[in-house]
Amino acid sequence: MRRSAICLLVLLLQSSDASSEIFRWIDEAGKLHFAQNIQQVPSQYRKQALQQSAAKSGGSFQTYTKSIEQQGSRAYRKHRVPFVSEGSLMRVNAIVNGHLELPFFIDTGASGVSLPASAARRLGISIGPNTQRVTMQTANGSIELPLVRLDSVELAGARVEGLMATLNPTLSIGLLGGAFFNQFTYGVDPAANIITLERNYAAVIPSLSEGHWRRRFQKIRSSLEQLDAYLRNREGLNEARREELEQKRVELEARLDALEREANRDSVPRAWRR
Repeated sequence: MRRSAICLLVLLLQSSDASSEIFRWIDEAGKLHFAQNIQQVPSQYRKQALQQSAAKSGGSFQTYTKSIEQQGSRAYRKHRVPFVSEGSLMRVNAIVNGHLELPFFIDTGASGVSLPASAARRLGISIGPNTQRVTMQTANGSIELPLVRLDSVELAGARVEGLMATLNPTLSIGLLGGAFFNQFTYGVDPAANIITLERNYAAVIPSLSEGHWRRRFQKIRSSLEQLDAYLRNREGLNEARREELEQKRVELEARLDALEREANRDSVPRAWRR
């Protein structure tokens, strides 16, 4: 059981190559803050920031090197995304749902995407009693955030469809996490303030291989099964950790739903999805 728990935690915390991370904390007023250096976090919030960091997959960007540039032999387009440095953070502008330009902080240490709650109206998103919600822990207790599906998020032509996003009233700028960036090989040139994105080879493999489709479906379903087994066998799991894992489950289900829609577009046989 211990071995399986360790494997599960490695699975849940894995992310793309990393060399730094974003620390986050919530102050007494309930406002969310970020920093890339723990020394920039006020002393009274460092324990919270470290706990948040430990609970997330680490890191954000690898350093931009010639080896990334040399990958240009592939036939896939590279996207050059300008960013603005704000202290130790990187801010970009993304087009959401094909029409609304919104600012985001890069946060590949987070698995998902978060938008300011005020963006819902501009995106034409209606929040009602039946809207799915996830729980987030704050310094003043837990809050429930609406979880919505975005048609698309696009950075300089690099587009990902069907992402799930939370609507957070404590944010003034969105957070763009691993759900977007894991679709790409990416690097950062800090001197030029440019992020380079190139679609992952695995994400654009021609959809003719039965084995390819089976592996993609099995990977997500296996993660769901391991997560469900872990939750069933951890009755004494603290509330905050259980809520975090429940949110991870929602994200995995969203990925499975997005893969189903992709398979439908490509007319993939049902037998290949098992």
